[in-house]
Amino acid sequence: EISSSANFDIQEMSDVTIEYGQSIELKPDISQTGPVSYKWNTINVAKTNCDTCKIIEILPSQSGYIWLNVKDEQGCGKLLKFNVRIIKDYHVYVPTGFSPNADGVNDFLSIFAKDNIIVQDFVVFDQWGELIYQNNDPEINNDSKGWDGTFKGKPLNTGVFVWMLKAKFPDGTSEILSGETTLLK
Repeated sequence: EISSSANFDIQEMSDVTIEYGQSIELKPDISQTGPVSYKWNTINVAKTNCDTCKIIEILPSQSGYIWLNVKDEQGCGKLLKFNVRIIKDYHVYVPTGFSPNADGVNDFLSIFAKDNIIVQDFVVFDQWGELIYQNNDPEINNDSKGWDGTFKGKPLNTGVFVWMLKAKFPDGTSEILSGETTLLK
C-alpha cells in the first residue's frame, strides 16, 4: 500500500550490475520522521544475514529481482523492486600464435584467464590429429609456462596446431574450449 500519509520518503533504488562472486551492500535512500520497518526479499537471487535491516550485504548467486518493503508505524508503506544482474566474465584466452625461438617473447603457448578459473586437461594436436602435448593441470597467466613447441624433445616446424582445454568456472559450471594456434619460427 502506498500512502501519502507515510512518515518517510524513499527514493527508487537503481538496478545493480555485479560480477559473479562479488558481494554488494544495498542501502536504500530513506528520509523518515518516525520509526519504519524493513523487509527484504532476496529469494532465488542472493542470501543475506539480515532481511529486516535497513542496510544489507548480499552475495548474489544469479540475476533476478530483489524486493524491499518499507512500512511506518501505521502500516503505510512502499514496495520497491530492482534488478540485480550478474555478469559472468569467464573469458579464457589462448594466443593464436607463438614463436618458440628462445628470444624470451612468446616462447610458450600459454593460457590466460581470471584467477578464479581452473583450467584442466590442456592438449595440443597436430594437423593429422596426433596428440603433441598434454598437461592435466596447466599453470595459467604465466607466459613462461605452457607448450614449448616440441614433440618428443624435438622442435616442430612452423604449422597450425589445434588445442583443447577444460575450464571450470566459479559458479560450478565447466566448458570444453578449443581453438587453433600457429607455431612460428
